[in-house]
Amino acid sequence: MSIDEQQGRRVVARGSGQLRHSLELYRPGLTKPALVCQGCLVNVPDWFAGLTSPLDDKMGTEWIEVTPTRAVARCPVEGNTQPFGLWHGGASCVLAEGLASMAAAADVGPEGTVTGVDLNATHLRSARSGWITGTATAIRIGNTLATYDVDLIDDHGNQICAARVTVYLRRARQAE
Repeated sequence: MSIDEQQGRRVVARGSGQLRHSLELYRPGLTKPALVCQGCLVNVPDWFAGLTSPLDDKMGTEWIEVTPTRAVARCPVEGNTQPFGLWHGGASCVLAEGLASMAAAADVGPEGTVTGVDLNATHLRSARSGWITGTATAIRIGNTLATYDVDLIDDHGNQICAARVTVYLRRARQAE
């Protein structure tokens, strides 16, 4: 049984290209799909739409789906390579932590904060062109920590990197 099933969540998301998703899960508080990146429809809370960072912009990250239990994004290989023309291992780490952090941010909401506290990445293959697509899937979401498995794949379906990310969750204080 998935975390979504355990917590009674459903999330609705649609992506573009090979990442089309059917109606699966919906979490109360999520609204209609919002346009976050060019051509990418995702289901995110209103406050989350358009949220980005300068590093995401520099890497060319396109967000496809963001929910508390799953996040999907992609980055172009071009512009994110090491001197030998291969996808940079550091880019894999940035993408992996970004995916887990965005999913965790969707869980804590606009009044909460998240911080990556542990990242383990195993680089399995290289890529010279195309896009790298990452999917973070929640392993466990607790009160203060969330852990995600992150898989990065190339356009041919080859796994480029396997990562695990733990994120500290600081939830908003409840009004007394």
